[in-house]
Amino acid sequence: MTEEKSGQKYDPERWDYGKYIKKYRDRNPEKHKYYSYKSTTKTFIRHHATEEELNELKKLINERREEIQSDN
Repeated sequence: MTEEKSGQKYDPERWDYGKYIKKYRDRNPEKHKYYSYKSTTKTFIRHHATEEELNELKKLINERREEIQSDN
């Protein structure tokens, strides 16, 4: 099925989004790594961390905040 979009024919079956995602990741490896770490961390905290692990993370976060503030 094709439809007109911006004067071009649009065929949703023709678009391979996986290809574009891979291209973006290949061109932006540092951004991809950053977003991946961020997402993994949030998932771990929300769904898997124990009370003890949350306390350890809180300590690490406070240390990191102090480090950032001392750099400014």
